[in-house]
Amino acid sequence: MTTPYYSDDHVTLWHGDCLDVLRTLPDASVDSVVTDPPYGLTNIDSAHVSETITRWVNGDRTYLPGGSGFMGKAWDAFVPPVAVWDECLRVLKPGGHLLAFAGSRTHDLMTLGIRLAGFEIRDSIAWLYGSGFSKGGLM
Repeated sequence: MTTPYYSDDHVTLWHGDCLDVLRTLPDASVDSVVTDPPYGLTNIDSAHVSETITRWVNGDRTYLPGGSGFMGKAWDAFVPPVAVWDECLRVLKPGGHLLAFAGSRTHDLMTLGIRLAGFEIRDSIAWLYGSGFSKGGLM
């Protein structure tokens, strides 16, 4: 098993690739998964999206379209594949919850991967924020 990065009486934190760490955890051993995974904002053209969805639905749960994402890093080129969510579901205790942040342009893809892993999508929480001042002046 992976050695925790930090642990106390209330929390255990691991540092590493999520799939590598998740695969070392026992079934039904986690109360909640809260994650801010890659938003995958670069390969969202229809060809990449269609190919990815087709591969996921046909059983290729680890498929990612490749490319580079934020600051040229491959890890952020697309939302996590179904295999990540499979492992999250496996380690969750019965009744456990997943809270996964997603980009506004790719939340549909993130949710699809989560749903294909077997999660039931019950609700979503939206963070709406504004920045700066309106350009039209005050009324």
